[in-house]
Amino acid sequence: MLEELIGAVVRTQTGSLRRKATGAAVEVAALGLLGVAALFALVGAFLWLSGRVETWFAALIVASMVLVIALGLMWRGRVP
Repeated sequence: MLEELIGAVVRTQTGSLRRKATGAAVEVAALGLLGVAALFALVGAFLWLSGRVETWFAALIVASMVLVIALGLMWRGRVP
């Protein structure tokens, strides 16, 4: 009786941990793909801009854009 109860508790906890681990893995994969998409967007913006203005100025514009986005995210995520 006690062995069955312990076995049931272990099975339910293991299933719960497995679901949480699977969910975390999916979130990590999604975040990684989001990072890759952001990288492609930045490279595309740089390549598009470098065809219209000087290369150093295109790099400056893209870096400024990244800085503004990062500062906005930091400000939004700040805990009061």
